Amino acid sequence: MKRFFRHHSQRGATLVEVLVAIGLTGIMLPTLATALVTSHAGRATSLQQLEASSLLHESTEAVRVVREQGWSNVATDGTYHPVMSGSTWTLVSGANTSGGFTSQIVISPAERDSSGALVASGGTNDPAAKHVVVTVSWTTPYSASVTGDMYLTRWQNNAVWQQTTQSDFNAGTPTSTATTNASGGEVQLAGAGPLQTSGTFESSTFDATANAAFNSLSFTSTVPAATTLQLQIAINNDNATWNYVGPDGTPGTFYTTNGPIPLIAGDGRYLRYKAFFTGDGTATAVLSDVEVNYAP
Repeated sequence: MKRFFRHHSQRGATLVEVLVAIGLTGIMLPTLATALVTSHAGRATSLQQLEASSLLHESTEAVRVVREQGWSNVATDGTYHPVMSGSTWTLVSGANTSGGFTSQIVISPAERDSSGALVASGGTNDPAAKHVVVTVSWTTPYSASVTGDMYLTRWQNNAVWQQTTQSDFNAGTPTSTATTNASGGEVQLAGAGPLQTSGTFESSTFDATANAAFNSLSFTSTVPAATTLQLQIAINNDNATWNYVGPDGTPGTFYTTNGPIPLIAGDGRYLRYKAFFTGDGTATAVLSDVEVNYAP
């Protein structure tokens, strides 16, 4: 009896162990399967992130290469993707999907506020700059993307138009102002005890010989107390329509800091600036060394 009882007990323990094992297997197999799938998906996502980042870097460099071949290559807003053409890059219209990744380069206007700083929206279009957003995305096993954001400026092959000597300023049109040569060439309010209390100076016309992007304005000024000096710019293609505007592209604002100040008046062939002086009859602001940077 005792032996039989012990033998029955051993068989019973084995059956319990099998049942427990089956139960544990039923619990753990789904967990292990989920862990394996999650691990695989995580590995795939990490590899995709790495490859997408590489494609993003490639597209970003492609845009820079295309810009350096000529501003006209990036001047038209739209969606593009990079393609090798011979030994260099070119931009082709539309996004591109290959190897599970979609790449696109979106070129849009760059905007600046009244102080010349780049802003995301609400500013005035700068014709010598572009906003570029590069995106690489994928959809499996999860939807994700990497994005790069940058600004391109029209800096290559730039040239400068300068007015620094009295002879340069003498080619302009003074109204209650006068050119002097006290420091090598400058403009100020006319008169000698008393001075005029207001006046303007309109520069001679600069001809870029073809349509150009006027990038920035710089000038040197001395502005004593009780005096002011403000500038505006006019650009056209007919050498006749002179609509002077300030930093926000309207006639109600003026350039007052020495610069270089980004110009957002637009592209064109011909340019003039106009200076506005005020004083109290005893002092005058002085304008000298005017420089306009432009890209043909």
